[in-house]
Amino acid sequence: MKKILSFIIVFFTLGKLFSMNIDVSIYPSVKISEGKLGEYLYTSTNDRIISYLQWEENPVFQYGLGINSSINNFNIQAEGFFSLPGKCGKMFDSDWKIPGVKTNYGIFQNNSVKNWFTSAQVSYSFNINNNFAIIPLFMFSYRYDSFSTNKGTGSYGDSKYSSTGKDESWDSEYAKKCNLSGIDYLRKSLFYNFGIGGKYTGKRINLMMDLMISPYGSFFTKDYHRDDFATDEFESQAYTTITLHTSYFKVFSLKLAMDYSITNNLALFLCTEGIIYPKISGQTATNAYNGLGFGSFEDNDWTLLKQKSAIDLQEVSVKAGCIYKF
Repeated sequence: MKKILSFIIVFFTLGKLFSMNIDVSIYPSVKISEGKLGEYLYTSTNDRIISYLQWEENPVFQYGLGINSSINNFNIQAEGFFSLPGKCGKMFDSDWKIPGVKTNYGIFQNNSVKNWFTSAQVSYSFNINNNFAIIPLFMFSYRYDSFSTNKGTGSYGDSKYSSTGKDESWDSEYAKKCNLSGIDYLRKSLFYNFGIGGKYTGKRINLMMDLMISPYGSFFTKDYHRDDFATDEFESQAYTTITLHTSYFKVFSLKLAMDYSITNNLALFLCTEGIIYPKISGQTATNAYNGLGFGSFEDNDWTLLKQKSAIDLQEVSVKAGCIYKF
């Protein structure tokens, strides 16, 4: 907060000293996100998939605050969002013990735990005329997504559970219907984005569009498979999986926004944004502290494996709020 206040003071001071056209505004808002995060594991010898977890955001509600500062055509914007814990759809867990045949399938109630996002953006407006501008953009963003499922139900046809003692399809008559332990999941994502935007400025209505691509992204994921059914007689089967990923020009986003001025100092705005990245391959690791759940999510003690992994994301969000101009 001190840095933000210092930043505003510097902008006002520069504006007075050099007679610049300076504007500062803040904008509280509410965001609703719908989407899904995918988590893939493959065999260590080839690219055959053996596990896929799909985490729904259906939906996730976030609350945020942003600040926008500009001197003439140069603009700096920063914002942050956080969510409250709550139900957010389902989580689906699939396993393939034999090629091309899904042997295990489970469904869980998914719950958001901590989901927050922060970004900083700089841009410069090239005015075509009094109403239209072309705007190159650079943005840094970081998001933290964590989920936890309740106990689930599933159908297991692998040889350990099937009535034949062989690997069978999850939907065959030989598969076993069973209760499943919950799973905790964390994904940390860092992006550097470049893009181009356009803006129409009217008397009361402004329209904006941004198209961005991320030349570089870095991802850390960790899931903890709990053993909610462990007893004194049966040893816990809990385990942890870590994956590490790097992307180059694979993350895309499109934003459409509109604001309507009520007074010279107050406006309402509406924004919708889509973000997508296809499968991003990475490395897999195991954690030395199995059985600690979310408590172990921040440690860095892991061992890299030869096993391949991948992640993806598809998400659409709608954001609405007000803008107060100082």
